[in-house]
Amino acid sequence: MAEPQLYTAVLSLNTMYELFEEPEIDPFAGDGPFEAGIETIIVDLEARPLMDPCALRIKLPADQITPTLEAETKQALERYCRWNIQRLERSLVALRRDGQRAVLYGLVILITSLLLATLFAGLSETATDLWAERLFYILSDSFIIIGWVSLWRPAEILLYDHWPYRHDILTYEKIAVADVKIEPKD
Repeated sequence: MAEPQLYTAVLSLNTMYELFEEPEIDPFAGDGPFEAGIETIIVDLEARPLMDPCALRIKLPADQITPTLEAETKQALERYCRWNIQRLERSLVALRRDGQRAVLYGLVILITSLLLATLFAGLSETATDLWAERLFYILSDSFIIIGWVSLWRPAEILLYDHWPYRHDILTYEKIAVADVKIEPKD
């Protein structure tokens, strides 16, 4: 397994508020941030392995840097990340509840479909007409398919839909503990 490597995100901001707020977009002003700095960090971290730690370097105009700005920024990042982690965890609880409800509905549909499939399979065996036999056979197979398809979405919810939430939670946890350094712009 590869050794985790420190990733350093470097942001060049005009004001500290651009870390959390989307800056005024002026495409004629040349290169500049077109999204909030935190969004840039999140997008950059999505391309990195989840276990790689990160550090944050913020470049600001020298006149905006105060002695307590690094500590205040670190606290603000932690609060922002903790709030987003709590929001994602609440969404996960709701997703799990929806998945359990979907499983219940899916099982009811599956059982009903299998009972109907069994009924039509029995009718196909006792049918005297060839066309009726084929129709009952098709209906029997159709109900089996409907029953199993009814479990598709519940399985997807419970097996896969939580992954993006978990990934985002890990990303916010990584940002919350990141080392923050503020440096003057060149």
